[in-house]
Amino acid sequence: MTSPAEALEQYRSASQNWQDFRKERESTRAQLRDLLASADKPKDYPGQVDMLRERLAVLEWQINCTARDSLYTQRLVLDACVEDALEAFMTANGPALAGALAPCLNGAPTVKRTWYQCQNLECSCTFTALESVENIIMKPQKKPAQVEASTGRQPQTLGRYGSASRLSNRQQIPA
Repeated sequence: MTSPAEALEQYRSASQNWQDFRKERESTRAQLRDLLASADKPKDYPGQVDMLRERLAVLEWQINCTARDSLYTQRLVLDACVEDALEAFMTANGPALAGALAPCLNGAPTVKRTWYQCQNLECSCTFTALESVENIIMKPQKKPAQVEASTGRQPQTLGRYGSASRLSNRQQIPA
């Protein structure tokens, strides 16, 4: 990983290269302007004009490349500073933060994990979501007799789904 000081030095270097190419472009433009405006045309006038125009095209390309490099190194500075600050924060506060978040991360009874899957056949993205209880306003009052009755298992019966589970006449297999 790059330190913030190294990233800043890279940014300064890229920025200086960009400025140097821009100054050289302005100097080359001035030379071309003077050559085109001069009353006394040099012996190799067409060759000099072509050379200066090609140099301007190359300088434009170099300016664009160094501008991209400058933006890239600016991002490196930002990332290095954020990483450095985050590391310092976690060093100072990591144990306390982990202790505070442990009940949520360990699946305490106040946290519910729900699984979802996209119904689109082309997507089928599957993900989980955590839902948590922020505050319990009032707990229900249960009587001991109700608790025992609700815990007993009801006997299973055949045909408990009713007519909805039977095939209709249209769904019967032809004989």
